[in-house]
Amino acid sequence: YSKNRKKAICSGRGVATLIRTVSCNELPDPLMVYSDILSKTVLPACLLESATHSGDKGRYSFICLFGRPFVGSKNEVDLASIKGTLQKCCPSPHKEIPFIGGAVGYIGHEAITLIENTVKSHSIDPFGLPVISLYLFDCVMVFDHRKNALHYVANVSTKFSREVGYDR
Repeated sequence: YSKNRKKAICSGRGVATLIRTVSCNELPDPLMVYSDILSKTVLPACLLESATHSGDKGRYSFICLFGRPFVGSKNEVDLASIKGTLQKCCPSPHKEIPFIGGAVGYIGHEAITLIENTVKSHSIDPFGLPVISLYLFDCVMVFDHRKNALHYVANVSTKFSREVGYDR
């Protein structure tokens, strides 16, 4: 990608992925950027940090922005429905950037009870956590530590006009 170039990638999944890449002499510290974002918004955000690793495992850091709850359930969850919805609203994989948006969260150990009917839930739930908790993130800041590049990613519903997508 050339410097400051916006590129739209239509995935056929109901979202168009817009990526703006900025080359930097020195990347800002993802943790500092994340802390600054948290001080200015109440919307869900998360930091996926891999910089403690070396080589390709530590190449990227991700700040996911403007999350919206997708699944959070302690009881019955239709896994086929979750899969179908994710296929429609999450972007297709990118050829270079390993994560450009989608679902972030966890699927707890107890989720096996939703798949395998021979496994029963534990009768004691000391923490009351949901079995599955996922947020959908359409906007991601991707720090490429090897190339000293910052990718701004927005996944926009194809229901919007192109102008709305670029404004986002």
